[in-house]
Amino acid sequence: MEVRSDIIRHLRQAKGWTQQHLADAAGLSLRTVQRAEREGTTAKESAMAICATLAIDLAELSVIPKASPSELQPVRIHNPVITLGSGILIGIIAGAISTYLFLGH
Repeated sequence: MEVRSDIIRHLRQAKGWTQQHLADAAGLSLRTVQRAEREGTTAKESAMAICATLAIDLAELSVIPKASPSELQPVRIHNPVITLGSGILIGIIAGAISTYLFLGH
C-alpha cells in the first residue's frame, strides 16, 4: 500500500531513532523501513506495525489514491419511492380508463 514516507521519516527522526531502531521496535526488517521511507510503499501489515510503533492511526499514514477524470463515472440515483408512486399512479389511471370504457359513461 502507499504510505506517507515523509510522516514516517519525520516521526522517526523526532524520536531520535535510526531506521534500524524503528525496524527492531516494529518487528520489521531494515529493508522494509527503508523502502517505506524511500518509496512510500509497504505491505499493509508492515504499515500497521509502523503505525503501532509510532503511535499513530493507519489513516494518518495512508495515501488515498486519486482517480483521474477518465476513471470517474456518473452516478444514477434510483429512488424506489418515486418508482413505486409512479407505478401506483399508472395503475389507478389504467383502472379508471378501463372502468370507463367497459362500464360505459
